[in-house]
Amino acid sequence: MKKIILSVITLFLFAIAHAQGFINLNKTGSKNYLAKFSAKEKLQTVTTETDSTLTFSIRGSAKQNLDLVLHFDASGKCYRETRVLSCDSCYRKIVNSTLSNKTYQWKKVDDKTYVSKYSKGLVLTMLADGAFSFVIQRSGLGRKEYRQRYQ
Repeated sequence: MKKIILSVITLFLFAIAHAQGFINLNKTGSKNYLAKFSAKEKLQTVTTETDSTLTFSIRGSAKQNLDLVLHFDASGKCYRETRVLSCDSCYRKIVNSTLSNKTYQWKKVDDKTYVSKYSKGLVLTMLADGAFSFVIQRSGLGRKEYRQRYQ
C-alpha cells in the first residue's frame, strides 16, 4: 500500500515539477493553472495570497506535503518559484526531474546552483541541507554577464 501511495505522490510531484512555466506568468494565470490542476488531481489544497506572493499548499495523509510559493514583481509577473517538500526521496526525485527537462538545458555551476540556457534565463538554487526545498528564479543578467559568470 505504501508503494502505491508513493507512486501516486511521485507522479503528482513530477507533474508539478515540470510546471516550471510559472516564471513570467501573471498571478491570475498561475491561480487558474493551479486550480485546474488540483481539481483534475482531486487534491485538497490551501491557497494563500498577498499582493506579491501566491502560496499553493498540499496537505493530507495520502500525499506528501508540498508548498509552492510564487513571487511576483511590480509588473505582476512571477520572477521566483520556491518549492518546499517534506521528504528527502521526493525532493531528490523532483530536483532530478526538473534538471533533466531538456527544454532548459540546466548546467551545474556548483553543488547547489544550476543555470538554464540563456534564452530561458533561469537559476535553480537548492537551499540548505535538510530543508528539502529549492528555488527557480529569473537571473536578471544580460547576455554578456550571463556568459562571463556561467560559461
